[in-house]
Order: sequence, then structure tokens, then C-alpha cells
Amino acid sequence: MRGAAAARDGGQSGNDSRAGWSRRGVGPTEIVRRFEEVAKIVGDIGELVRALKIPPLRQYGVTRDDFAVIIEKSKTSSSMKGNPLPLRDEELREILERAL
Repeated sequence: MRGAAAARDGGQSGNDSRAGWSRRGVGPTEIVRRFEEVAKIVGDIGELVRALKIPPLRQYGVTRDDFAVIIEKSKTSSSMKGNPLPLRDEELREILERAL
């Protein structure tokens, strides 16, 4: 279970990387609110990616072997410093898997 569906069940399934919400001081209700707010603004992300014809990372030559370096570099990037919710390595890996 991933994304908004996982947020709705509060990560109770144990299969979602967001199950550690409490360690971040953010409860499931706040996460659900954030997912709903983003969905109102951008709609379905998959549809947006297809409409904008954004190619997957593999078309740029990225492979799973590159993930460790990308994750390490992303943790010190300026955009990550501005992220209101710090991402763990496993969350970054999941994002990369979905974008591959």
C-alpha cells in the first residue's frame, strides 16, 4: 500500500514507508491533509507525468546501481534542505524506483 491510500489507513498495514510518522511528529491526519491538498493542486501525478511526457529515469541511463550515489548526493542538496519533511534513505529509494 502506498501514497494516499496508505495515508488514509494511517500506515496500519505496515507496508508503507510512512509508518514512522510518529517519529517525525506528524500524525496520519496531517499526512492525509497534505496528500489531499497536493491532489487538489496537481491531480493524479501519474497523469501529469504522462501529459507532460516526462521520460523515466532509465531513459537517461540511470540504473538501480546508481541509487546509492544519488541518495547520498540528494541528502546534501539545497532542495532537500528546504523539504518540510525529511526523507529517509528507503523513502528516497522508493521514489527512485517509481521514477525508473
